[in-house]
Amino acid sequence: MDSEGRVVMGAGGQQWTFAAPALTVVKQLVEGRTVSLGEMAVASQLPVGQIAALATQLVAADAAAVSRRR
Repeated sequence: MDSEGRVVMGAGGQQWTFAAPALTVVKQLVEGRTVSLGEMAVASQLPVGQIAALATQLVAADAAAVSRRR
């Protein structure tokens, strides 16, 4: 977290800054766990649409990966 309470994450050769509610999502990604968008939304109390947008940006920047559950 930075001095303003934002979450700061370095990944894919870039630095990302998120609002504090994204901390739960970032922790799950950094831990390398496989987690669904719905699980991240529930844990962070953010709408699934915001989680999907975040995931889309991170995947596009090669900072995260998406896979299907088997």
